Amino acid sequence: MSILTRHLIWRVLVGISLVALVVVTILTLVDLIDEARRVRPGGYSFTDALWVIVLTTPQRVYEVLPVSVFIGSLLSLGQLVADNEMTALRASGMGAWWLSGRLLAVGLVLALATIFIGEKIAPAGVEAAWDIRQQPKEKALGGEGQGLWVRKGDHYLHVLRSAHRDRLSDVLAYRLDAHGALKHSLHAKSAQFTDGRWVLHEVRESVIHPDGSVTREQYAERTDVALPDVGVLDTMLMPANEMPITRLDRYLDYFDGEELDLRPYRFAWWQRLATPLACVVVLPLTISFAFTQSRGGGLGQRIFIGVISGIGIYLFNRVGGHLGMLADLPPWLAAFLPLVLLFLLGLALLLTQQTKARQVLGSKLKAG
Repeated sequence: MSILTRHLIWRVLVGISLVALVVVTILTLVDLIDEARRVRPGGYSFTDALWVIVLTTPQRVYEVLPVSVFIGSLLSLGQLVADNEMTALRASGMGAWWLSGRLLAVGLVLALATIFIGEKIAPAGVEAAWDIRQQPKEKALGGEGQGLWVRKGDHYLHVLRSAHRDRLSDVLAYRLDAHGALKHSLHAKSAQFTDGRWVLHEVRESVIHPDGSVTREQYAERTDVALPDVGVLDTMLMPANEMPITRLDRYLDYFDGEELDLRPYRFAWWQRLATPLACVVVLPLTISFAFTQSRGGGLGQRIFIGVISGIGIYLFNRVGGHLGMLADLPPWLAAFLPLVLLFLLGLALLLTQQTKARQVLGSKLKAG
């Protein structure tokens, strides 16, 4: 790796890191204020709120990395322009395509880092934060947790879930016939996930026959009741935009074929791929914007341009995807269409600038 390449990459990475630090710090303070409102004497403490903020920090890093890449690289390249370093690079034969290749390599590395944070680190932190939030609720409700309704075919399930993921209480299971009439109900006082299956305790079962008669049975334990596994229940408690791809796969597989609207979850699945790709897509825009900045522009002007442009790109990417969903586009197209448009815009601006540069050079040669 040449000295020029190392210098360029170092300046860009420093800029991106500083912007990410500032943005994450601002979001962290906002979230801390929101968490502090949950604090209650004898329950959710301020220490719990601080731990939640720490554990959810990787999720915030994951969400802001693409816009930090844009703003940070734009500010870094703008500073190189202002310091005449970019002019020296171009005079030595390092043009826009050389710069694009180096920045795209940086973008690919950052995209891989985004995938690692979003799929490995952030989900674990979100789950641990959820455990901390649930523990005071569980104590206040005498051991009960969050209620969940699950539909699978003609089965309807309701469970109360504690902070311990392998435990359930007050399990209710209903089964309907083809006409929507109740034909089977089951209630278990508790359930424990053991050896890959749910073991229900203190079970009462009622079977309603076609003639209207009811048969009731009681069991100390039952293991033949089809309940969602721990992973599916975990997934149902998490917002779709915070689920890793593995969780989304599990959720979609479990409910595949059901008459449920799974488009938001399919859209979230494709967005998990689109978010890291955004670290690469925004770079052509960064290069084209940097070359159009005036050398005489101050740092404040470059910061303003970078922040406004970064916010605009972030909103366009997020809002554009959801507008695509409202327009009934396929989830994959709704997730990737804003990125494709941004990439084409950046490429078009870059090509336009290169064409103008060649025309200016040709005019100077003719005039000379």
